[in-house]
Amino acid sequence: MPKKSSKTTPSFITELPLVVSPASEVVLLRRLEAARQMYNAYLGEALRRVKLIRQSKDFNLARSLKASNPERKVLFKRARERYDFSEYALHSYSTHLKHSWAFYDHIDSNTAQKLATRAYKAVERVLFGKAKKVRFKGKNQMDSVEGKSNKSGIRWKGQSVEWSGLKLPALITSNDPVILHGLNSKVKYVRLVQTKGVRS
Repeated sequence: MPKKSSKTTPSFITELPLVVSPASEVVLLRRLEAARQMYNAYLGEALRRVKLIRQSKDFNLARSLKASNPERKVLFKRARERYDFSEYALHSYSTHLKHSWAFYDHIDSNTAQKLATRAYKAVERVLFGKAKKVRFKGKNQMDSVEGKSNKSGIRWKGQSVEWSGLKLPALITSNDPVILHGLNSKVKYVRLVQTKGVRS
């Protein structure tokens, strides 16, 4: 599902079904499973760091201060930095996961970093009290993966999605002006979404 955008115009999404052969489907399902395991590992690591933050003196002192107190933000920031809780830090952790046996050769670095960002944002909501918990993905529950840009990893090239040796042609069956506009626009990044009965 290529997402079209440029730096000077608003983003929009163009959805296209893909032609997936039985052999390609096997590879895609294997990669989605690797992505699921990787995402869960990111969640686990991020939650571990949040637990340490919540136990810290800085965090608990910050919670005791009024929201209007400028020291509150300073203390919260210091607690986060002390336990390396940031989107960038979780990206760095992806290097460790990328070279473990369960993920090696299945997930490219850009996709791994997007999974890290996804997990980080979910756990950050828990830290800020905007969510009570995060949900780990069960078997066959990872339905989408996406790239960071269209330069490498999951990308749109010609009229196909390419991903580390896989080539999945788009199924274009009409001259719909909306679809044609999307195909003629700049691609920001590509997201692969698995829907019921359709691999896309």
